[in-house]
Amino acid sequence: MVRTLASFKWDVPFAADEQQPFAKADVANLVAGFRAGGIDVTQPEDAEYAWDFFARLPHIGMDCHLGPVGNDQHWLRECYPVRGLVNWLLRRWWVEEQEGFVNRLDETLRADKRISDVRWHTREEWDRNGV
Repeated sequence: MVRTLASFKWDVPFAADEQQPFAKADVANLVAGFRAGGIDVTQPEDAEYAWDFFARLPHIGMDCHLGPVGNDQHWLRECYPVRGLVNWLLRRWWVEEQEGFVNRLDETLRADKRISDVRWHTREEWDRNGV
């Protein structure tokens, strides 16, 4: 199973009167960095408590969410494969595409000097261990 959840510390300030989801400009810049890294990704959209965006890969899509968790500037970026009916029926997960996607995200996250302590998880690992 591909680790598609990334937890990390991100040194972005929140305005005192800012409503969730936080850090709109910083999130837009981070997603633009994903795009510059070669990922076909939509603009982030307000999903009330997080930011949602979608990445298009050659055979599948990745439904992504990004938002703060807990305290101390911890963030979680989670992406889940969207396979479509044909891939679902043929039980194709396109693991290599998911791994390539995760590698490009990892490079982008680690290139941002305000981001540290990047850790990758499966859904099960995250549910078990959390922040």
